[in-house]
Amino acid sequence: LNRDKAGSGAGSDRGAAAAASPTYKLASLAKLTETKAEVKASATSSSSTSASSKGGGATLLHYLAKTVEAKSAELLTFSAGLGALPDAVAGPSIAQLDSTLADLRSGLGKLEGECDACGASSSGDDAAYGASLAPFRATAAGELSRLNELSAETRVAAGRLLTHFGAAPEGTTPDAVLRTLQAFAAAFGKATADNARAK
Repeated sequence: LNRDKAGSGAGSDRGAAAAASPTYKLASLAKLTETKAEVKASATSSSSTSASSKGGGATLLHYLAKTVEAKSAELLTFSAGLGALPDAVAGPSIAQLDSTLADLRSGLGKLEGECDACGASSSGDDAAYGASLAPFRATAAGELSRLNELSAETRVAAGRLLTHFGAAPEGTTPDAVLRTLQAFAAAFGKATADNARAK
């Protein structure tokens, strides 16, 4: 898509800059829906110009979709391969997950403190209560350990996501990248459908 994007950009007033850009910028995806396509059809290709372009309502994204259809048709349905992207966007953010994990760690710490206090008590009732909590304590500690591992794996994946499309601007979050990808996938699908209806 990036290759075809550069190619379609070459047909617009901003083409030279887009084609010469050494680094792919994820944020530029949003601009494709805002930039009006100004593509001059030749005598041999005028019949393939989309009706939306003729009506003046086509954006550069419509032209990109048309370029992809001509050069890499298999990418027209790329959004189908994004898997759980909608769920990831709708789910909690990294910051929210960190906050929840912090609460769980705090809760487990309090439980462990209470169990230890019961074990050190001379009261038989306290000792029995502490013993009854021991299996839950062990299970909770194991589950939290696994959640910590998943959190670390998520952070590594989030770091790769941030750099996958080039150096991320300062302050960019993985959640913002996911939202951008979802918005682009939806807009690209709409542009593809617009082109199909205009044939």
